[in-house]
Amino acid sequence: MRPYYARLIALRKRLAALRSPRFSLVDTGPESALVYLRPRENGSEPVLVVMNWAASPQAVQVKPPPGFRGALQDELSGEPVPVQSGPDGLTLDLPAWGVRVLTPAK
Repeated sequence: MRPYYARLIALRKRLAALRSPRFSLVDTGPESALVYLRPRENGSEPVLVVMNWAASPQAVQVKPPPGFRGALQDELSGEPVPVQSGPDGLTLDLPAWGVRVLTPAK
């Protein structure tokens, strides 16, 4: 667990939005998912956090906030995130108990 928490601490140091006390919940489905937005802070990019609290993989539907309409980057894994766009927003596939810390891809 230590390497995982070290990555989280480094991520918090790198992304100013994760140090902000401000956040807002984002509409999502299913109920086993939690999505929230950490807004821009001191000129940094906003961060969208998506968590799957289920013991099985989930397709999480998110009504994206402004700035999150194109490609996304998972800052936790360092990889681009495949996103399916549809009339109800974005659909993200998350593994069981998975989490994504997303920023707009550059």
